[in-house]
Amino acid sequence: MAIKFKGRETVGNIYVAKRGDHLLGWRHQKDLGIILNANSPEQVLSISNIGNDALIVNEFPEVFSDKLGLLAGFKHKIILKASARPVVHKVRKVPLLMLSPLQDELNRLLSLGVIEEIEASEWLAPIVLVPKDNGSKIRMCVDLRGLNQCIWVDRQPLPNINEMLTMLSQAKVFSVLDLSAAYHQVLLHEDSRHLTSFVTPLGAFRFIRMPFGLALAAACFQRVMKEVLKDLNSVLFFQDDMLIYGKDEEEHDVALRAVLRRLKEKGLTVKKEECKFRVGTVSYLGNTISGDGIKPKVTLARSIIAMPTTSDRDQMRSFLGLAEYYSKFIKNFASVVQPLRVMLKKGIDFVWSPECEEAFNIVKSRIGEMPTLGHFDT
Repeated sequence: MAIKFKGRETVGNIYVAKRGDHLLGWRHQKDLGIILNANSPEQVLSISNIGNDALIVNEFPEVFSDKLGLLAGFKHKIILKASARPVVHKVRKVPLLMLSPLQDELNRLLSLGVIEEIEASEWLAPIVLVPKDNGSKIRMCVDLRGLNQCIWVDRQPLPNINEMLTMLSQAKVFSVLDLSAAYHQVLLHEDSRHLTSFVTPLGAFRFIRMPFGLALAAACFQRVMKEVLKDLNSVLFFQDDMLIYGKDEEEHDVALRAVLRRLKEKGLTVKKEECKFRVGTVSYLGNTISGDGIKPKVTLARSIIAMPTTSDRDQMRSFLGLAEYYSKFIKNFASVVQPLRVMLKKGIDFVWSPECEEAFNIVKSRIGEMPTLGHFDT
């Protein structure tokens, strides 16, 4: 592992003692300029515990690399419908202030091997730019709706989150891993790359790796992760989000290292800054999970509580959709929200009645109570 001291670094082992101070060999002390002398400004009289994050990261540097991973032994092939015809879009105008950030983003994707420049293609999708970080950077989205209508969609079902969480009945210790730009770690088959071509004011390009926005990407990636993590215990996964758990630190650590070894074997990398290790409480898929049970994630719960009354059908659908995600925390949820659902039916006037007001406030107040559901126990 890497050992650092006052800006100096060496590679070696620290021997962790069951009792007393940990031990560092004299050669590594020499490399680091450590002097075991109480009168020296470079003194080190004992070695403190190293954080769990550093231990895990140093043990699996390939997995926590800043480089974008690439799934070994797999290429995704897009299957066109027999009736499919090429879809070509003209280049969309981009504001002048966004041209430089767009060039930076294209250069980044080119350097990562995610895209490559082309001269022409019978398939061309447009792009949509979303500014972020005060406009200094942008998120480039490729509008693949035309292609999506022409392909066969993978029917691999996404897991039911509530059913997943029933596996946590004895869990007390948790870690969360999040893959870096997950879809971009899957290689596209050579015969499929031309289908993902897109046009910008700065040229035409196509994807070498699986793009975001592809209709079958979610199901494909779930199938991929199912294969990657098969036969491993104490791990849940939904797309690129993995939750590792155990009834104690020993069981948890065995599971965590098994998952990291598998990711290393498959060539996948994770976002180090998004990972959490060996914690008693963790946020996962909109839920706050601990040994005591499951409750709503605070930020999402607050967004529901802050929603004002509305006369807009789409806003009411959004409210009900988010509230339904937390329906397990609200007793008799279907009966409570019935007045709100009635307003959304075709042919029914959208009228905010006292019954609607009551239902609206009940949902917000019960979620605001932040109830904790005990883990499922057979």
